[in-house]
Amino acid sequence: MITSNTILKATFTILATCLLMACGGDDSSANDKVLEQTSFIYTSDRHTLTITLPAGGPTVGKSVFSINIKDANNLAVEGITPTMIPMMTMAAGHKHSAPHTGCSETDADGNADCTAYFLMASEMNNVAIGVWDLAFTLAKASEVIHFTPTVSAPIGDTALVKLKGGLNDQIPTMTMATTATDSMTMTESRSYFIFNNGISGMDDNRSVELFVAAKESMNNFPALTQNAVLNQDTEHQMTITTVQLQVSSDNRNWTQAIYQRKGIWQASGISDLTETLYISLTIDGEIKTTDGEVAGANNASAAFTLSSAVM
Repeated sequence: MITSNTILKATFTILATCLLMACGGDDSSANDKVLEQTSFIYTSDRHTLTITLPAGGPTVGKSVFSINIKDANNLAVEGITPTMIPMMTMAAGHKHSAPHTGCSETDADGNADCTAYFLMASEMNNVAIGVWDLAFTLAKASEVIHFTPTVSAPIGDTALVKLKGGLNDQIPTMTMATTATDSMTMTESRSYFIFNNGISGMDDNRSVELFVAAKESMNNFPALTQNAVLNQDTEHQMTITTVQLQVSSDNRNWTQAIYQRKGIWQASGISDLTETLYISLTIDGEIKTTDGEVAGANNASAAFTLSSAVM
């Protein structure tokens, strides 16, 4: 943690874009400069951390922040793995985190990538929803650097859908006292967050990459992996044996997604994909649904609305 005698200052790298417009035979005239803040440099007595925003800025869904770390002598710090913890403070005051896969190890130039999967935008229709904070901790150092990006709503494809567990897949929400000596724990269906990381290919040979995270609490959303243990060492512990993640263009014919790494799943060979991609998730034989009820005709799959699939 940054101590009281550590001076932390932020300087900003500004990208100034000047748009020029020519009209007929008239001379070109310069419009007002559009300033886009893309990089943020934080300097302490031990390190300099540069954080660069994703292209187009962070949005709901997958956002990769590029970072660079140098030591007090301005030399690249190689071979460390920083940590990054996202946290949103809602306008009403309560807080929640978001799924993330942390940071990669820094390379010879001190560069690493840190990936967050944001659950919601900072504002909607010019109304503030909350403030996102990314807490970066440099390995083998006590410094914690807080960065507050503005997260936008996605444009184009749906970035995130949710499915929920049933009666045997619950998580605690709060504990209420029933008597002076007894209490009762309230529960809710576990949510599974499925992120659209992008669609590739053409015609009847499309592929999609998905990232899936499971909710353990408001502050913990681990990646869904094979043989994962959720809410470990609690009465709501769930040990996963089998995961079946499938996609479909018509909600009838399904293609199996194959687990890749760290919550990433890939489905290939998808045909007839136009404006909707359906997602089905079955864990240990239970079909997860949009409402947490028993699977039926109308709740057994979630749907991404697409624009990228129309070519």
